[in-house]
Amino acid sequence: MFDGFTKAPDIRGHERIVEWFEGTDSVEGLPENYVIATDTYYANYKTHRKKGSKINQSINEEYIPVVGGLIEASKVGRDEPDVFYKMLAKKTDQYSSSFHGNTHDIGCTMLFVRTDQKQLTKRVFKLKLRVQGEVYDLFHFMGRHKPWSENLTNAKLFLSTSMKLHYEPDRQFKLLKIRQKAQRVSKKRYEHHQAIKNQTPRWADRFKINAIYMERSRRNKRDGKNTWHVDHIFPLTYRSKCGIEGSGLHIHQNLRIVSRQYNLKKSNKFVVDEAEINEKL
Repeated sequence: MFDGFTKAPDIRGHERIVEWFEGTDSVEGLPENYVIATDTYYANYKTHRKKGSKINQSINEEYIPVVGGLIEASKVGRDEPDVFYKMLAKKTDQYSSSFHGNTHDIGCTMLFVRTDQKQLTKRVFKLKLRVQGEVYDLFHFMGRHKPWSENLTNAKLFLSTSMKLHYEPDRQFKLLKIRQKAQRVSKKRYEHHQAIKNQTPRWADRFKINAIYMERSRRNKRDGKNTWHVDHIFPLTYRSKCGIEGSGLHIHQNLRIVSRQYNLKKSNKFVVDEAEINEKL
């Protein structure tokens, strides 16, 4: 039995299948581009938090499918690399077991359809910062000033850079949680992300790679959004003028920071003569 039925805000072209799914438990006669999957997860009705999805098994609370959201084909039993399925509707079980007060074990049956849309997941870290009592009291004191309440964050940042303590504050960070945040992206951006993922060797120095991207972000904050790009000297996929094809690795030795104009002109070409690009700028 089911006590809840929800459907995506946009089910255009799928109305008949969604209506059929709502009134049956059978999967016979379902078109090939649709799939029905089951899932269980924990939900807290007091905080409205969900976690522990069986489809996305992870101790770090991976993205839980939502009605209207996307999920990788492999998560619903389909062997289709780089293909996503959109959840059209969900039927929630009538019976759920209660654990620890407001936390319940929820079961559901979901209807998905194959889609051309793409999605990436971004890791979000929740940290706990421990500092000396004097440092905490300094920042806590600022919150008591009402004139600053509208822009308290900037006030704290300003004070943290202008105030000079007679000692270096002792900072200790503790990782509390890592969760996945879903983000819809274009096909081009998704393919670029997958190319980076596939062409980053295990021995790559990720610390130095991140340092280059951080420097790019610092320059963009200084000179304006999207002023600077990170360029692959040997493009991830390239074709030379004489027809030779190849690919470069995503390693720090193959990365450099260049202007937006230069990177757009260079595109995915391997440039031997830099003057050729500079003449076009």
